[in-house]
Amino acid sequence: MNAVGFYNRHGFVATGEEAEFNGIRFVPMSLVRT
Repeated sequence: MNAVGFYNRHGFVATGEEAEFNGIRFVPMSLVRT
């Protein structure tokens, strides 16, 4: 399951490439507020 699209629709943007830590894949993201 990939949640990146969900977070993008709610104002988040990816701040880096997909990574893995202790077997958990993730994409670092930040909330953009205007």
